[in-house]
Amino acid sequence: MPGMGAPEILAATSEELRAQVPIVLFSSSVSPSDIARCEALGVREYVEKPTDPSAYADAVTAICTKWASG
Repeated sequence: MPGMGAPEILAATSEELRAQVPIVLFSSSVSPSDIARCEALGVREYVEKPTDPSAYADAVTAICTKWASG
C-alpha cells in the first residue's frame, strides 16, 4: 500500500481484531526485522510476494492445507 507499510497497517488495527482474525501477509519485504515486527503484531503467516500468479495460488493452497491440518 502506498504510504503505509504492513507494520503501520497492523498497528492501526485493534488488538482484539488481530487476535480474532487470522492475518496472512503477502509482502515484498523479506527483512528479518520486518517479519519479526509483523509477527509480534499478530501475523499468522508471512509470505513473500511472488511475481508469478501461479505462485500466489500455491502459497494460498499451502496456507489452507497447513491450517486445515491443525
